[in-house]
Amino acid sequence: MPNYAEEIEYGDGTAENPYLISSGDVFEAVCKVLDKDKSHGAGKHFLQTQNIEISSNNSSSSGVVEEGWFNVDFAGVYDGGNFTVTGFSFNGARDEVAENIGLFRTLRNGAVVKNLRLSCTGISGVANNAGILAGTVAEGAIVEISDCTLSGTISNSGNSIGGLIGYVYGADVQMNNINIGVNILCESNDVSDTTTGYRVGGLVGFAVDSSLDISNVEVYLNSMKIYGGWCVGGLIGESRDSAISVTDADLEIPTTKDLGATVRGRQYVGGAIGYLDMNGDEVYFDNNSYVYAISGDNYVGGLIGRTYSKCPEQHVTMKDVYISSEVEGVNRVGGFIGYASNAEYHSTYLT
Repeated sequence: MPNYAEEIEYGDGTAENPYLISSGDVFEAVCKVLDKDKSHGAGKHFLQTQNIEISSNNSSSSGVVEEGWFNVDFAGVYDGGNFTVTGFSFNGARDEVAENIGLFRTLRNGAVVKNLRLSCTGISGVANNAGILAGTVAEGAIVEISDCTLSGTISNSGNSIGGLIGYVYGADVQMNNINIGVNILCESNDVSDTTTGYRVGGLVGFAVDSSLDISNVEVYLNSMKIYGGWCVGGLIGESRDSAISVTDADLEIPTTKDLGATVRGRQYVGGAIGYLDMNGDEVYFDNNSYVYAISGDNYVGGLIGRTYSKCPEQHVTMKDVYISSEVEGVNRVGGFIGYASNAEYHSTYLT
């Protein structure tokens, strides 16, 4: 059994006396133990006690260059103490090595991340699944993320790219009090290209058979650009067969011609969700505000680019949703939804 006490001087990993992370070296040591721990730190508590910079230089024969990337899963409780983690970067070759990239590789069942300010130096060249916090969430996991601020850039990457998490499959993820300050720059010049910037979202790139509960989301320092190819959304790139709840989302960025669009893509582009593929699960928006420029070629909407339902009794509820966005596109462009099919839409106080 891996011994955390050998690497961490203070704390015993309980909720009352968590392991204390006071430097980048201690964080790196913790990750090395996590890598050996088959439980991935489940049930253990960690508290960050000051701003830290992580800076482990690595390289591989594939051309990957990493800084502060330790490729570990996490199932414990990480309390950032309202401090910042900086220094993380990844520069890959968009091959099999460059997958599931984030501060943590995968968040597993029971993972809690809270009170953390995460500033990524830069992530690029990822093939699949990248997020500043985590590349993926494990199937069957229940994960809580709260009171976190994200900043940094993800560029030149492929599939399932999110500001917070890249890919969620068969999991329950709660995201509360999140400030988004990320720039995802994964555009493609070809409208038919689905290898670059496919499923790109400000929080989550791609969610399948999952439950996403999103509340109290804001833009950090008026800095957010979500650029991709297909399925691009201010919050979620693509949601498939998932229950979605978005409450108290206040996403506003002053728009000028010099700043350009905040959310931009080729096909299926939305202020909140690029492509919403439903199968009877509840989809709910309450007290949402989207005020920024959105642009694309096909299926472009102020809230959702395109919706489709495999269930004839599908309901989408929109309550107190305010959109004052400049929405530009070529085909099937709408103030709220670019193109809607096979579902009922219930709305109150839409403006």
